[in-house]
Amino acid sequence: MTKDGFIAYTDGSCIGNPGVGGWAVVLLWNDGDGNLEKREANGHEPRTTNNRMELKAAIEALSMIPESSKIHVCTDSTYLRMGITHWIHNWRNNGWRTKTGNPVKNKDMWVELDELRGLRRVTWKWVKGHASNKWNNRADELAREASDSASGRRHGENQSPTAHSQPQLETDYVGYVSASCKGGQGPGGWGLVLVKDAGKANPVVLHERGGEALSSSNRMTLVAAVEALSKVSGNASITILSNNTYITNGMNSWVHNWKRNGWKSGSGRSPIKNVDLWKQLLELTRERHVRWRSDMSNSDRKWVAEAANLARQAVSEVRDQCP
Repeated sequence: MTKDGFIAYTDGSCIGNPGVGGWAVVLLWNDGDGNLEKREANGHEPRTTNNRMELKAAIEALSMIPESSKIHVCTDSTYLRMGITHWIHNWRNNGWRTKTGNPVKNKDMWVELDELRGLRRVTWKWVKGHASNKWNNRADELAREASDSASGRRHGENQSPTAHSQPQLETDYVGYVSASCKGGQGPGGWGLVLVKDAGKANPVVLHERGGEALSSSNRMTLVAAVEALSKVSGNASITILSNNTYITNGMNSWVHNWKRNGWKSGSGRSPIKNVDLWKQLLELTRERHVRWRSDMSNSDRKWVAEAANLARQAVSEVRDQCP
């Protein structure tokens, strides 16, 4: 260890939320002769959440170094970084309650982390997840290995729900998403028909719509999908069906390469359009069992037509509100 202290990259993973979770730490330091030393650690818990695993990783990182040491903790979790650098002060002053008076979630881990950082010189840095930082990517890999191993899933396997995994799932949904846009820049509208227990005689159906004055059909399709995933719990199984191959190809094929390339196009020059929404979708799929489809059966057509009608209604509503 030198005067520069340690650098720790931490990450958490969870299959379902709650579900089987994994945490990981990649700890780096200089041996004094210019050589980089590294120590890796990971572990898992049978029933937890992604946020708890992010906290667990940070706790383990601080526990790996002596008291009074200097350490930079790098995380791609906004929850962890904002919690420990901003929110925790008010939580502590308010008796570990939020501003609305509710108990702070994961209080036990926040208290432990606060105590550990008080005995060390800690700085916290947010890094973009799954981008070009090899140590952050390594921490992510180790966390996923831990959760995959504990769940019996082969690491890296993108499992679709099967008869064996169905008991772990809350329920089945199908989200029919559609978009409409007047001209190249809007107004645009989106429609969503979210069907719960679609294969049963009396499914539960939710209708939603919305729009933007300046938008595009592609963007409205992504917004509809974000809305669909946001309305189901982290342990749900959901199929998103859209006749717009922009979203199905994007989520099935392109998005992971975009992320690895720092959200740039294949040439590396142009930023990906609608990157804010692609990032939201990718984050939402981490905690949900999602399938993306563009093919329609006869039973789907009714719901697709309803979603399209909702999108057209939304365009009309936005247009009426425009000055």
